Amino acid sequence: MTDVLLIFSSIGAIQSYFFGFYLISIRKNQVNFYLALLFIALAIRTSKSVLWYFWPDTPIWLINMGFAAHSSVGPLMLVFLIRRMSGQRLQRYHLIHFLPTLFLLIFMNSLELNSFWYSGAYHLLLYHQLAYLLGAAIYLFRSIKPETEKNTKNWLILILSGSSLWHLAYISNYIFHLTAYIWGPFSYSAIIYLISFYGFKHQELFGSVNKRYRNLNLDEHQRYLFKQKIINTIESSQAFLNPDFSLADLSKLTQIPSHILSYIFTDEIKQNFSAFINHYRIELAKQKLAEKKSEHLTISSIAFDCGFNSMSSFNSAFKRELKLTPSNYRQSIKQQLN
Repeated sequence: MTDVLLIFSSIGAIQSYFFGFYLISIRKNQVNFYLALLFIALAIRTSKSVLWYFWPDTPIWLINMGFAAHSSVGPLMLVFLIRRMSGQRLQRYHLIHFLPTLFLLIFMNSLELNSFWYSGAYHLLLYHQLAYLLGAAIYLFRSIKPETEKNTKNWLILILSGSSLWHLAYISNYIFHLTAYIWGPFSYSAIIYLISFYGFKHQELFGSVNKRYRNLNLDEHQRYLFKQKIINTIESSQAFLNPDFSLADLSKLTQIPSHILSYIFTDEIKQNFSAFINHYRIELAKQKLAEKKSEHLTISSIAFDCGFNSMSSFNSAFKRELKLTPSNYRQSIKQQLN
């Protein structure tokens, strides 16, 4: 029975290492790199659990490496989702999320189980990661748009749900004493299998060529024409003023199938649909914020006039593009005029 438990508990870690290094090897985009690090971190933490459960004399540095990996799971999940959903390049300040991981790695030879981990640090780690996973869930569900492809949405929810269930297994064991310690690695074997199966079934999720695109045979000139048609249609129709404007709506306007639009956005425009549309909204907002005749308008009314459906989405999109808040931008324009 022990051998069976060892084998099934180890399968998840092995599969997670394989999946992580596979994502690094295909080198399709930077998003894959963050996802790969997430799976490798999950694998290291799961490996530590298996080793410590079956071999209690596991060296303390190896145990602490597992805890360090665990501390990076929540931050990696969050930065992966930010990069995937917004297309935003991660900034240096994002490294702040990984300071606890750095601390644990620096002191991995000296942090003892009884004097450190069982004296409150493990509780802190579990709640710290739970907060990150909850934050990642809120971010994901606020970022999912009507035009988000079904496979992408299911994929991201599956990764987040699987990682959260894995983490809850450790909370259930240590804080609530409801399940055995080995349940974390054991359950992860099923979780990573489902994630891997879905990922390999829909390899376009990794940024590889979608099966629907393989037979398109679009040459460079055709791709350019599609790109120009998209840009001309958006600029002439000002469809971006509609807050509910979707990829399907653009398909109707341009008479270009949605899957070809997705291909053009990915390979030619190098932006996702939401970022592309928001750029036009931001440009119009900049114009209105700088106009003297619009001085009486509030920032919120300008945001809604330009096609945004909430102030939060307007503020985040504006700051992402200009590194300034709308109010700071308006103030800087006034100072220049004076």
